[in-house]
Amino acid sequence: MEYNYHNALRLGERCLKEKLSQNQEPFLPVLEEILGGKTLRTERLGPQEIPLDLVVGTYTKGRTEAFAANFMPIMEEGTEFEAKYRALLAAHEEEGIRDPITVFEYLHYYYVVEGNKRVSVMKFFGAV
Repeated sequence: MEYNYHNALRLGERCLKEKLSQNQEPFLPVLEEILGGKTLRTERLGPQEIPLDLVVGTYTKGRTEAFAANFMPIMEEGTEFEAKYRALLAAHEEEGIRDPITVFEYLHYYYVVEGNKRVSVMKFFGAV
């Protein structure tokens, strides 16, 4: 598979169509909505490696319009989002993505606070 934005976008669009045809939520789960306004105890754990398949959603609703439920992009080509995504693809191929993401863990799953595009690129490349 060629690693470019167009291919990632096609994967996102395919996921959207499949989820919609099955009457399932086509976008990323949003932890704020899952919690429904509840306040939970938080604890900083510092940098850790986490399995990418357990990163399942985003913390806020703001990113749901950018990604399908499989974390693949759904923003049109020719946007600023695409330019940033392409830069991340290139950075990953050249040197790897080194910046950590910020997540909340809830019921053994992770929801991204910061780093949604990095998660998407890593999932696109099949990282674990």
